[in-house]
Amino acid sequence: GRYRRVENQAEEIDFLSASDSCLDVKWPFEIERLYRAMPKNIVVVAGCPDSGKSAFCLESARLNMSSNEIFYFSSEMGAMELRDRLTKFGMAIEAWKRCKFLERSSNFADVIRPDAINIIDFLEISSDPWQVGGYLKAIHDKLRNGICIVALQKKRGQDLGRGAEFSLEKPRLYLSMES
Repeated sequence: GRYRRVENQAEEIDFLSASDSCLDVKWPFEIERLYRAMPKNIVVVAGCPDSGKSAFCLESARLNMSSNEIFYFSSEMGAMELRDRLTKFGMAIEAWKRCKFLERSSNFADVIRPDAINIIDFLEISSDPWQVGGYLKAIHDKLRNGICIVALQKKRGQDLGRGAEFSLEKPRLYLSMES
């Protein structure tokens, strides 16, 4: 059999002293007019290959790097490709130093910065796609006042990314992109 320790304590949610303002987060396409980012929110950007997931993530970083701490975790871009893509934004490459770009392809919950904007480009799911829900929960559990934008692959013609309905459990915003 399997056993676990009974944890009978739960932290009370102090909603009376909670702030009533949302985070100052800008989004491509002015999505902030429709969606208010709150602390601990997860945003999923699901898209088929070459649909613009990385472009959306990079633009999100650009829009927010002057007012927020940004940690961008890339699982596929090397230094040359990243530099090439950043130069296409028409601003000095040195301006991007305000954003921390890090190479990472797994165990993202281990490196999440709890009070920053975290961008995962992209969460690779090579087997057991149903586990995406657990990965997103682990990321959510690490967040405090920050948020996390997670790019997921999806099949062409499908609305949901890998993990399908399991990828819907934690996100407060779910975007689906098609090329």
